[in-house]
Amino acid sequence: MRINAIISKNRALGVNRIYKAPKQNIQTQENISQNSQLAPLYKNQVAFYGIQKEQSPSQVNAIRSYELFELQKKLGTYIHDEELLNKAFIHFSALGDLGYKSSKYDNYTMANIGSELMKTSILRMIYQQNDDTSPQEMMGMLNNIMSEENLACVSQKLGLDKFVVADEEALAKYPEKILSRTLKAYVAAIALDDKDYGMDDAFSFVSKIFQSSIE
Repeated sequence: MRINAIISKNRALGVNRIYKAPKQNIQTQENISQNSQLAPLYKNQVAFYGIQKEQSPSQVNAIRSYELFELQKKLGTYIHDEELLNKAFIHFSALGDLGYKSSKYDNYTMANIGSELMKTSILRMIYQQNDDTSPQEMMGMLNNIMSEENLACVSQKLGLDKFVVADEEALAKYPEKILSRTLKAYVAAIALDDKDYGMDDAFSFVSKIFQSSIE
């Protein structure tokens, strides 16, 4: 099934419903790098949240970049590598339609990295809050926080759902898995973006968004 355009404002199953983009001839412009992960999106008529589908690729690129900038400003994160940032939102179900043959272009590996970073950060917070918590209690709290349902909810509250790139059928069938994976991949993007301070930034971000869950 072809990817249908990303995210309308209608809600379904706790996440945004994606809508079908009308067929149109959108050509990439010369000023858009063919190495960019965004370029194939235009070729396949994938529209973005809040963007008019008749706009040119350069306009779409500018608007998406602006929206991601606004998102990061709101979240207090600053991922400078745009391809790394966009990769965090690409679910593997979208690869075929985007023209990618390798899974290295989706967020699966990043999500695994982000998951481990989140677990470490959350366990550290639990221990710091109450160092006499038993290992069993700590793991119970960790599992509740790291559940797909909870992470999907957090992902949506943060606004990450608006930038997910996924096949319509996959998103309808596995909304919580896709949204939770997006959050994990976003955490990984923060960590991988800066070789010197990325890990600290990722831990700070995780601490901020889950602090209320541990108090």
